[in-house]
Amino acid sequence: MRYNQHSFFIFFSIITVLLLGIVGHLYLTNIASEKDKPNISWDEASLKITSNWGACVPTFPCYEIYELDSNAGSPGSVIYNNVLQGHLPIAQTMDFIKESFGLYKNNKCTPVYITKITQDYELIIDKKVYEIGNDQGCKEMQDIFNTLKGTVGV
Repeated sequence: MRYNQHSFFIFFSIITVLLLGIVGHLYLTNIASEKDKPNISWDEASLKITSNWGACVPTFPCYEIYELDSNAGSPGSVIYNNVLQGHLPIAQTMDFIKESFGLYKNNKCTPVYITKITQDYELIIDKKVYEIGNDQGCKEMQDIFNTLKGTVGV
């Protein structure tokens, strides 16, 4: 009879320890992932991509500027060379901002251009400016850029 009482206690203790371990792991994983996410206020988030195609004379460079701005009337406003091109849903705007911030945090940038073409990326969140990549563009940001252009049909 005594043997049965011990085995139940041991079984219950093992199950309790396992459950506490799983709950602790999930809790700590959630805290760690929350630290990586920026606290984004959509009144203060924008993404600016400036391209200089390098084909024009130095006195009149060919600049092309895309902005994903939340201050231009409604969230997700896409502006091309100071002209409003359309609006993105808030969820898609959040995805672009988060993905760009992730590239900045991980310092991930594969140069795209080897010619005179330059591309600069500027992410602004809560009035903090984050510059991504280098002058020769970023393949990873280029993917975001192409998706952005395709979404609004520019």
